[in-house]
Amino acid sequence: MELKPEEKVEIKVGVWLMQNHCEVYFNRNNKKFDILIPNYKIFKVVGTMKRPDLVFKNPNNGEYIVIELKDAEKTINLRKGGKITDYYADYVNDKAKYFIEEKQIEIKHFLIGTQFSPEGHLFKDENGFKNSLASEKPGKVFAAEHNIIPKFEYNRTHDLIRQLWQDWNIKTKNIKSGVGILVSDSLNELNENEFREGKPAILSQIYTRRWNQYWNKIRW
Repeated sequence: MELKPEEKVEIKVGVWLMQNHCEVYFNRNNKKFDILIPNYKIFKVVGTMKRPDLVFKNPNNGEYIVIELKDAEKTINLRKGGKITDYYADYVNDKAKYFIEEKQIEIKHFLIGTQFSPEGHLFKDENGFKNSLASEKPGKVFAAEHNIIPKFEYNRTHDLIRQLWQDWNIKTKNIKSGVGILVSDSLNELNENEFREGKPAILSQIYTRRWNQYWNKIRW
């Protein structure tokens, strides 16, 4: 049984989330998944043919979260990750409705992920990381100290999410849901000589009384 690269990513990230007590839903039935992930569940989208790869339920707060997964063995694939904003726009403009077991659900975050998300980054080659605690910007240091953002962020992933937020802010930003990335809590304890797998974590932006960055570590 040979898996396509994108199927390998779906399985790796899906199983990682399941191991951390998240309910995971795939976007289709797949005979290969029947063997590797017995009794897996699916979600449905009504109103559009465009569907992201996964939906999962955060066990900490019950929120449903969408993930668009990319095979990051090739950097060019991540450039296509920006279509997460298409899913977002369809949802916040009521063109797409999400269902699990015939029950409509609300989506809190739309995220990009890759097979490297468990290690806290999206790209295969990251070229180092930024230490938010040592930043020259006092606001960034404060945010890291108070768990509003990770203490560390890999360079290329850091730049990708900031660019995504900038584009999203211009086009489709809506208080209904946020946009971000799926990474891991290893970003709070980095060793520059090695990658370390951690528990799932969300780096996103959401609206409370105003727009804020959101760093949520899924722990059970």
